[in-house]
Amino acid sequence: MTQELDAKPEFERAIFPDGLMAVDLRDRTAFASALAKLKPDLVVHAAAYSDPDFCEDHAAEARRLNVESARTLREELPSSARLVFISSDYVFDGEHPPYT
Repeated sequence: MTQELDAKPEFERAIFPDGLMAVDLRDRTAFASALAKLKPDLVVHAAAYSDPDFCEDHAAEARRLNVESARTLREELPSSARLVFISSDYVFDGEHPPYT
């Protein structure tokens, strides 16, 4: 499983038209480098593992994408950049814990 999760696609770090760049968000160094190069004014962050069973079975991997990529954005984006974070798989009403 680790090999499958760590497999890097051929297009990784490729430059696409209109300034789009493919980068593995789990790779903090590559991700930070891409942010520095692109200097975005706006980032819409919607990447995540959304399968709860996968996340429970692969907690460290889920954390790399679901938590650490957002942390990298927070730390590496200039303060003038806008960050839109989208998470739509589950909605919690706050009335029926436990939430972790």
